[in-house]
Amino acid sequence: MLASADETEQNPTEQNPQEGRVQEMCPAYWFFAGCWLFAMVWLIAHQRLILAGQGVVVTCGVLLFSYLTQMITLDPPQQTAISRREFLFFRIETLFLAGVCVLTGWIGLRFHLAMGKAFYDFASWGWNPEESFLDPDWVGSLDFAVFNPLSYCVIPLIFIVPLTGFRHLGLGRGHRVLRVTILWCAIPLMAVGFFLVTGSSNLTFLARTIVSNTLQNGPFEEFLFRGALQSRLKIVLGAQWGLVLASLVFGVWHLGAGFAATGWQSLGDGLASTVVIQATLGLGLGIIYDRTRNLVSPSICHVVFNSV
Repeated sequence: MLASADETEQNPTEQNPQEGRVQEMCPAYWFFAGCWLFAMVWLIAHQRLILAGQGVVVTCGVLLFSYLTQMITLDPPQQTAISRREFLFFRIETLFLAGVCVLTGWIGLRFHLAMGKAFYDFASWGWNPEESFLDPDWVGSLDFAVFNPLSYCVIPLIFIVPLTGFRHLGLGRGHRVLRVTILWCAIPLMAVGFFLVTGSSNLTFLARTIVSNTLQNGPFEEFLFRGALQSRLKIVLGAQWGLVLASLVFGVWHLGAGFAATGWQSLGDGLASTVVIQATLGLGLGIIYDRTRNLVSPSICHVVFNSV
Protein backbone atom coordinates (compact mmCIF):
# COMPACT_ATOMS: atom_id res chain seq x y z
CA MET A 1 0.00 0.00 0.00
CA LEU A 2 2.81 2.38 0.82
CA ALA A 3 5.31 3.44 -1.81
CA SER A 4 9.00 2.77 -1.33
CA ALA A 5 11.13 5.58 -0.04
CA ASP A 6 13.87 7.29 -1.94
CA GLU A 7 16.86 7.72 0.31
CA THR A 8 19.28 9.40 -2.08
CA GLU A 9 17.68 11.78 -4.52
CA GLN A 10 16.73 15.29 -3.55
CA ASN A 11 13.84 17.18 -5.04
CA PRO A 12 15.23 20.21 -6.85
CA THR A 13 12.31 22.29 -5.63
CA GLU A 14 13.25 21.72 -1.98
CA GLN A 15 14.68 24.54 0.04
CA ASN A 16 18.26 24.79 1.20
CA PRO A 17 18.81 22.38 4.13
CA GLN A 18 19.89 25.26 6.33
CA GLU A 19 16.74 27.26 5.70
CA GLY A 20 13.74 27.07 8.00
CA ARG A 21 15.64 25.32 10.80
CA VAL A 22 14.49 27.76 13.42
CA GLN A 23 10.91 28.84 12.94
CA GLU A 24 9.09 31.40 14.98
CA MET A 25 6.27 30.10 17.13
CA CYS A 26 3.12 30.64 15.09
CA PRO A 27 -0.35 30.89 16.69
CA ALA A 28 -0.99 27.20 16.00
CA TYR A 29 1.99 26.11 18.08
CA TRP A 30 1.09 28.52 20.87
CA PHE A 31 -2.41 27.06 20.83
CA PHE A 32 -1.04 23.53 21.20
CA ALA A 33 1.28 24.67 23.99
CA GLY A 34 -1.67 26.29 25.77
CA CYS A 35 -3.76 23.11 25.52
CA TRP A 36 -0.83 21.05 26.78
CA LEU A 37 -0.16 23.38 29.72
CA PHE A 38 -3.84 23.45 30.74
CA ALA A 39 -4.01 19.65 30.58
CA MET A 40 -0.81 19.32 32.60
CA VAL A 41 -2.10 21.67 35.31
CA TRP A 42 -5.35 19.68 35.38
CA LEU A 43 -3.50 16.39 35.92
CA ILE A 44 -1.34 17.83 38.68
CA ALA A 45 -4.32 19.46 40.37
CA HIS A 46 -6.14 16.13 40.33
CA GLN A 47 -3.06 14.30 41.64
CA ARG A 48 -2.52 12.28 38.48
CA LEU A 49 1.23 12.59 38.93
CA ILE A 50 2.15 9.39 37.10
CA LEU A 51 0.25 10.48 33.99
CA ALA A 52 1.73 13.96 34.29
CA GLY A 53 5.21 12.48 34.55
CA GLN A 54 4.61 10.32 31.49
CA GLY A 55 3.46 13.42 29.63
CA VAL A 56 6.65 15.29 30.52
CA VAL A 57 8.85 12.39 29.37
CA VAL A 58 6.91 12.00 26.10
CA THR A 59 7.00 15.73 25.40
CA CYS A 60 10.74 16.05 26.03
CA GLY A 61 11.36 13.08 23.74
CA VAL A 62 9.13 14.43 20.98
CA LEU A 63 10.75 17.88 21.12
CA LEU A 64 14.26 16.43 21.01
CA PHE A 65 13.65 13.97 18.20
CA SER A 66 11.59 16.48 16.20
CA TYR A 67 14.54 18.88 16.34
CA LEU A 68 16.94 16.12 15.24
CA THR A 69 14.53 15.17 12.44
CA GLN A 70 14.67 18.73 11.14
CA MET A 71 18.45 18.54 11.20
CA ILE A 72 18.67 15.42 9.02
CA THR A 73 15.93 16.23 6.51
CA LEU A 74 15.25 18.94 3.96
CA ASP A 75 12.29 21.25 4.22
CA PRO A 76 9.22 20.04 2.28
CA PRO A 77 8.70 21.62 -1.15
CA GLN A 78 6.30 24.51 -1.42
CA GLN A 79 2.68 23.51 -1.85
CA THR A 80 1.48 23.87 -5.43
CA ALA A 81 -1.52 26.02 -6.22
CA ILE A 82 -4.89 24.29 -6.52
CA SER A 83 -8.08 25.38 -8.21
CA ARG A 84 -11.17 26.61 -6.37
CA ARG A 85 -12.96 23.42 -7.36
CA GLU A 86 -10.19 21.25 -5.87
CA PHE A 87 -10.11 23.40 -2.74
CA LEU A 88 -13.84 22.82 -2.30
CA PHE A 89 -13.33 19.08 -2.68
CA PHE A 90 -10.57 19.12 -0.05
CA ARG A 91 -12.87 20.95 2.38
CA ILE A 92 -15.62 18.39 1.78
CA GLU A 93 -13.13 15.58 2.39
CA THR A 94 -11.99 17.25 5.62
CA LEU A 95 -15.57 17.32 6.91
CA PHE A 96 -16.05 13.68 5.94
CA LEU A 97 -12.85 12.66 7.72
CA ALA A 98 -13.94 14.61 10.81
CA GLY A 99 -17.11 12.51 10.80
CA VAL A 100 -15.08 9.31 10.53
CA CYS A 101 -12.96 10.41 13.51
CA VAL A 102 -16.06 11.17 15.59
CA LEU A 103 -17.68 7.82 14.78
CA THR A 104 -14.59 5.70 15.36
CA GLY A 105 -13.67 7.70 18.46
CA TRP A 106 -17.15 7.05 19.86
CA ILE A 107 -16.70 3.34 19.19
CA GLY A 108 -13.39 3.54 21.05
CA LEU A 109 -15.17 5.08 24.02
CA ARG A 110 -17.69 2.25 23.98
CA PHE A 111 -14.93 -0.35 23.73
CA HIS A 112 -13.15 1.10 26.78
CA LEU A 113 -16.48 1.12 28.65
CA ALA A 114 -16.51 4.91 28.95
CA MET A 115 -19.98 5.07 27.40
CA GLY A 116 -21.50 1.74 28.32
CA LYS A 117 -20.73 -1.72 27.02
CA ALA A 118 -19.20 -2.08 23.57
CA PHE A 119 -21.90 -2.83 21.01
CA TYR A 120 -19.81 -5.26 19.00
CA ASP A 121 -17.96 -8.45 19.88
CA PHE A 122 -16.87 -11.66 18.23
CA ALA A 123 -20.46 -12.81 17.89
CA SER A 124 -21.38 -9.70 15.94
CA TRP A 125 -19.21 -10.98 13.09
CA GLY A 126 -20.40 -14.53 13.48
CA TRP A 127 -16.84 -15.64 14.21
CA ASN A 128 -15.80 -18.47 16.47
CA PRO A 129 -12.09 -18.13 17.31
CA GLU A 130 -11.80 -21.88 17.92
CA GLU A 131 -12.97 -22.66 14.38
CA SER A 132 -11.09 -19.92 12.52
CA PHE A 133 -7.71 -20.06 10.82
CA LEU A 134 -7.08 -16.60 12.30
CA ASP A 135 -5.31 -17.01 15.64
CA PRO A 136 -6.57 -14.36 18.10
CA ASP A 137 -3.16 -14.44 19.79
CA TRP A 138 -1.74 -12.94 16.59
CA VAL A 139 -4.55 -10.82 15.11
CA GLY A 140 -6.33 -9.92 18.36
CA SER A 141 -10.04 -9.38 17.95
CA LEU A 142 -11.36 -10.11 14.45
CA ASP A 143 -13.67 -7.14 15.02
CA PHE A 144 -10.68 -4.82 15.07
CA ALA A 145 -8.73 -6.72 12.42
CA VAL A 146 -11.64 -6.08 10.03
CA PHE A 147 -13.29 -2.92 11.35
CA ASN A 148 -10.15 -0.78 11.83
CA PRO A 149 -8.67 -1.13 8.32
CA LEU A 150 -12.14 -0.76 6.84
CA SER A 151 -13.11 2.40 8.75
CA TYR A 152 -9.68 4.07 8.97
CA CYS A 153 -8.53 3.39 5.42
CA VAL A 154 -10.86 1.67 2.96
CA ILE A 155 -13.96 3.82 3.48
CA PRO A 156 -12.00 7.14 3.42
CA LEU A 157 -10.27 5.99 0.22
CA ILE A 158 -13.61 5.13 -1.40
CA PHE A 159 -14.84 8.65 -0.61
CA ILE A 160 -11.64 10.57 -1.40
CA VAL A 161 -10.33 8.96 -4.59
CA PRO A 162 -13.28 9.93 -6.83
CA LEU A 163 -12.87 13.59 -5.75
CA THR A 164 -9.13 14.22 -5.63
CA GLY A 165 -7.47 10.92 -6.51
CA PHE A 166 -4.51 9.51 -4.63
CA ARG A 167 -2.73 12.85 -4.23
CA HIS A 168 -1.93 14.21 -0.76
CA LEU A 169 -2.42 10.86 0.95
CA GLY A 170 1.16 10.06 1.92
CA LEU A 171 1.47 7.33 -0.71
CA GLY A 172 4.19 8.94 -2.82
CA ARG A 173 7.97 8.73 -2.71
CA GLY A 174 9.59 9.42 0.61
CA HIS A 175 12.53 11.51 1.72
CA ARG A 176 15.21 10.11 4.05
CA VAL A 177 12.73 7.64 5.49
CA LEU A 178 15.27 5.12 6.73
CA ARG A 179 17.38 7.50 8.80
CA VAL A 180 14.32 9.16 10.38
CA THR A 181 12.82 5.76 11.25
CA ILE A 182 16.08 4.60 12.84
CA LEU A 183 16.31 7.85 14.81
CA TRP A 184 12.83 7.58 16.34
CA CYS A 185 12.89 3.80 16.88
CA ALA A 186 16.39 3.55 18.38
CA ILE A 187 15.42 3.96 22.05
CA PRO A 188 12.24 1.81 21.87
CA LEU A 189 14.20 -0.96 20.16
CA MET A 190 16.89 -0.77 22.83
CA ALA A 191 14.12 -1.15 25.41
CA VAL A 192 12.86 -4.21 23.55
CA GLY A 193 16.37 -5.65 23.57
CA PHE A 194 16.57 -5.08 27.32
CA PHE A 195 13.24 -6.87 27.86
CA LEU A 196 14.43 -9.83 25.79
CA VAL A 197 17.81 -10.08 27.52
CA THR A 198 16.32 -9.87 31.01
CA GLY A 199 13.56 -12.34 30.20
CA SER A 200 10.78 -9.80 30.76
CA SER A 201 9.49 -10.68 27.30
CA ASN A 202 10.18 -13.20 24.55
CA LEU A 203 10.37 -13.19 20.76
CA THR A 204 7.02 -14.93 20.29
CA PHE A 205 5.16 -12.39 22.41
CA LEU A 206 6.99 -9.53 20.69
CA ALA A 207 6.15 -10.89 17.23
CA ARG A 208 2.49 -11.30 18.16
CA THR A 209 2.36 -7.75 19.50
CA ILE A 210 3.93 -6.30 16.35
CA VAL A 211 1.64 -8.27 14.03
CA SER A 212 -1.47 -7.33 16.03
CA ASN A 213 -0.56 -3.63 16.10
CA THR A 214 0.23 -3.67 12.38
CA LEU A 215 -3.08 -5.27 11.45
CA GLN A 216 -5.22 -3.15 13.76
CA ASN A 217 -3.61 0.21 14.48
CA GLY A 218 -0.33 1.63 13.18
CA PRO A 219 -0.54 1.96 9.38
CA PHE A 220 -4.30 2.50 9.31
CA GLU A 221 -4.39 5.17 12.03
CA GLU A 222 -1.50 6.90 10.29
CA PHE A 223 -3.39 6.87 7.01
CA LEU A 224 -6.46 8.41 8.64
CA PHE A 225 -4.80 11.05 10.81
CA ARG A 226 -1.66 11.90 8.87
CA GLY A 227 -2.10 10.84 5.26
CA ALA A 228 -5.71 11.95 4.96
CA LEU A 229 -6.67 14.39 7.75
CA GLN A 230 -3.41 16.28 8.30
CA SER A 231 -2.82 16.61 4.54
CA ARG A 232 -6.25 18.13 4.01
CA LEU A 233 -6.08 20.42 7.01
CA LYS A 234 -2.70 21.58 5.69
CA ILE A 235 -4.32 22.56 2.39
CA VAL A 236 -7.38 24.15 3.97
CA LEU A 237 -5.81 25.89 7.00
CA GLY A 238 -2.05 25.88 6.42
CA ALA A 239 0.81 23.58 7.42
CA GLN A 240 1.09 24.58 11.10
CA TRP A 241 -2.62 24.47 11.88
CA GLY A 242 -2.94 21.24 9.92
CA LEU A 243 -0.23 19.62 12.04
CA VAL A 244 -1.56 20.94 15.35
CA LEU A 245 -5.25 20.24 14.80
CA ALA A 246 -4.66 16.74 13.41
CA SER A 247 -2.48 15.99 16.46
CA LEU A 248 -5.09 17.26 18.92
CA VAL A 249 -7.83 15.29 17.18
CA PHE A 250 -5.58 12.22 17.34
CA GLY A 251 -5.14 12.77 21.07
CA VAL A 252 -8.82 13.33 21.91
CA TRP A 253 -9.71 10.38 19.69
CA HIS A 254 -7.85 8.23 22.26
CA LEU A 255 -10.12 9.40 25.08
CA GLY A 256 -11.28 5.83 25.74
CA ALA A 257 -7.69 4.71 26.31
CA GLY A 258 -7.08 7.78 28.46
CA PHE A 259 -10.14 6.96 30.54
CA ALA A 260 -8.87 3.40 31.02
CA ALA A 261 -5.48 4.81 32.10
CA THR A 262 -7.22 6.56 35.01
CA GLY A 263 -8.60 3.24 36.23
CA TRP A 264 -11.97 3.96 34.58
CA GLN A 265 -12.56 6.75 37.10
CA SER A 266 -12.51 10.12 35.33
CA LEU A 267 -13.20 11.24 31.77
CA GLY A 268 -11.76 14.67 32.57
CA ASP A 269 -8.45 13.24 33.76
CA GLY A 270 -8.46 10.85 30.81
CA LEU A 271 -8.95 13.74 28.37
CA ALA A 272 -6.09 15.69 29.95
CA SER A 273 -3.82 12.66 29.67
CA THR A 274 -4.61 12.24 25.96
CA VAL A 275 -3.52 15.82 25.32
CA VAL A 276 -0.16 15.57 27.12
CA ILE A 277 0.61 12.03 25.88
CA GLN A 278 -1.28 10.91 22.74
CA ALA A 279 -1.66 14.35 21.16
CA THR A 280 2.03 15.05 21.77
CA LEU A 281 2.96 11.71 20.20
CA GLY A 282 0.62 12.63 17.34
CA LEU A 283 2.55 15.88 16.93
CA GLY A 284 5.79 13.92 16.64
CA LEU A 285 4.28 11.49 14.13
CA GLY A 286 2.90 14.43 12.16
CA ILE A 287 6.36 15.99 12.00
CA ILE A 288 7.81 12.67 10.83
CA TYR A 289 5.16 12.50 8.12
CA ASP A 290 5.72 16.08 7.03
CA ARG A 291 9.51 15.74 6.87
CA THR A 292 9.63 12.30 5.18
CA ARG A 293 6.77 13.00 2.74
CA ASN A 294 5.00 9.64 3.12
CA LEU A 295 3.49 7.20 5.62
CA VAL A 296 6.27 4.62 5.82
CA SER A 297 8.22 6.10 8.72
CA PRO A 298 5.28 7.24 10.92
CA SER A 299 3.57 3.88 10.41
CA ILE A 300 6.64 1.91 11.49
CA CYS A 301 7.24 4.24 14.44
CA HIS A 302 3.58 3.97 15.48
CA VAL A 303 3.74 0.17 15.53
CA VAL A 304 7.02 0.19 17.47
CA PHE A 305 5.71 2.70 20.04
CA ASN A 306 2.53 0.69 20.57
CA SER A 307 4.43 -2.58 20.83
CA VAL A 308 6.79 -1.26 23.50
